[in-house]
Amino acid sequence: MGNSKNTLKDNRIVKGIATGIVVLFILAIFLWTLDSNARKAVLGWISGSTKYITVDGEEVLTGLQIKRIVESRNINFRNFPDSLILQALRNFREINREINNKVLLKYANDIGLIMSPKAKQILAIELYKKSKIQFEKRYNIRFRMSLNDFYEIAEENYLTGLINTSLVQGLLITKPEVELKYSLENNKRQVIVASYDLKNFLKTKKIAKQDLSKFFKSRESSSFRSNVRNRVTAFAISGTDEKKMKKLLSDVQSKPGLFEKTAKEQKVKQQDYTITAAVKELNPLKQVGVGKYSKLIKRTERGIVKYYIFKIVKKHNRKFEELNNTELAKLETNYKKSNTARNKYLSTFQKKVKALFKEIKQAVKKGADFTAQARANGLEIQTTEYFPVALKDAVDKSVHDPVQNLNKKPIKLLGSSNKDFFKTVFSLKKNQVSDMKNSGFTYYMVKLTDIKTPEKMDAKNYKKYLVAMKKRNQNEYYSKLIQTLYKKYKVRWNEKNVIRLIRALQGRSS
Repeated sequence: MGNSKNTLKDNRIVKGIATGIVVLFILAIFLWTLDSNARKAVLGWISGSTKYITVDGEEVLTGLQIKRIVESRNINFRNFPDSLILQALRNFREINREINNKVLLKYANDIGLIMSPKAKQILAIELYKKSKIQFEKRYNIRFRMSLNDFYEIAEENYLTGLINTSLVQGLLITKPEVELKYSLENNKRQVIVASYDLKNFLKTKKIAKQDLSKFFKSRESSSFRSNVRNRVTAFAISGTDEKKMKKLLSDVQSKPGLFEKTAKEQKVKQQDYTITAAVKELNPLKQVGVGKYSKLIKRTERGIVKYYIFKIVKKHNRKFEELNNTELAKLETNYKKSNTARNKYLSTFQKKVKALFKEIKQAVKKGADFTAQARANGLEIQTTEYFPVALKDAVDKSVHDPVQNLNKKPIKLLGSSNKDFFKTVFSLKKNQVSDMKNSGFTYYMVKLTDIKTPEKMDAKNYKKYLVAMKKRNQNEYYSKLIQTLYKKYKVRWNEKNVIRLIRALQGRSS
């Protein structure tokens, strides 16, 4: 009896050893089939000897951790060049968080921040309980992480939080700075903007036919020309079964000669097709190149639905003289948006707009209504919401960049980059009209209609602005600190190893 037990035990050991040998043999064959770069990456990953990202020579993330992060993002890097892979990985929030935590912990150790074992235990228990409750409530399954997993997390959270708190406490923002920020954001203006741009001007111009003809033949009009081609020479094969025709389309694209064979069987000859408003279903043929096949086109003939595949033999360009009135109107619209029109009419436009604004300004001085006078001369009129001079990084959430009109729509012309606009507005007196200004090809005048001066800052607003300014400054200081620590603790990306790993994981060698 005892001998049989020993024999059974020996058999199990032998089977275990044999299984291990087979697994190792299969793994060896797998590695042998890989190219050299992928082989090195996989062997390094298995052995743990390859380092990918280091801080002071210490590993931050293992190959397995990087693999999990990449897979969680569901990004296919196979066709990415190496430079773009590295750029993407450097922007991964999860990777940056691990690197930042590593350098902050080193910094905390250097400046003498230490967490006692008892404090670490208390915080770890709190984190464990909180995470367990949230996980089980959300997923309705058992939380399997142990308390020991939270000791390191507790220390990281505590020390990095302490550094962030010290950053805020170390920031000194004086009361005059807060008052100035409050004043800049709450000293507001409302204006009427009368603007006139090159587009407005060109809308009023009747373009000569000779200019349209020249434009029609130019490279700028190539897309328009392709859209007004209304005659093609083509072969067309057809059928009444949509599924069969879809399969045939797939086959003719992959099997040379099949289309011609089918056309011969159907006794099809090439013919001209004219694309008009009455046969809109043929419009896609305008976009099909010579020698190419169309998508499946559905046509109804004598009450029977058929599905066609066209092969284009020739495309017939139209002459300018053949365009109808609708097409000429579209061509004129395209012309007015073109660089050709801008270059031809810019000088005339600038002379006209200067004379126009001068006339409006003089009429207003004589008592004419600014809005009525501007509108009568074809200018676009918009009344703004109240806005401050400080649009960027505003604490007040009602402040928008660019300035909005009364319908809550942004006025692109009035963004924070248009410094001349804000300088002009905040130098005007109430009901005063400015001189002509311009931004690019848009010319404008403004009338200051109202001024809102800020109330005295109370304790509530002082606290609101102080906290916001500290937070903004904290973010700036934090970014600068991280940059400094990256240099101090020698954060290194072993780029070749990272690329080899990603290529090995996604099945392409570098």
